[in-house]
Amino acid sequence: MTKALFFKYSSSQNYYYTKDINDIMADARTPAVIKYKDFTTLDEEDEFLKRYYKFNEYDYKIGLLVEYYKYHKDIARMFMLPTTDTLHTYHDKRRKLEYIRITSMLKSTENKKLKYHKEFGNNAKGGNKI
Repeated sequence: MTKALFFKYSSSQNYYYTKDINDIMADARTPAVIKYKDFTTLDEEDEFLKRYYKFNEYDYKIGLLVEYYKYHKDIARMFMLPTTDTLHTYHDKRRKLEYIRITSMLKSTENKKLKYHKEFGNNAKGGNKI
């Protein structure tokens, strides 16, 4: 009797134990996949920096990061389907639009600074032309 019940319901047990593995392979947005990716990132020994920045580059890069993150928006993490999928696609599109807007704004201010320095040369830095 026990053996017959086992064979009858073993497929549901297989589904229960393989669901998380299938989600990881499908790269689904589920709590199990997020936890798995967090653990693999923590276990990673490689360095993720593209390069090291020199001390004289630091002020410029930090200034750009500060300007970018002034406009950063926090998004709540939810795991209720299908609401989650809708919210993620909405926020992804919104994030792309914000990124384009901010980068174009930063480029225009950078171009204005360069144009100003080219026009006025040393006078822009406080030097005198004779």
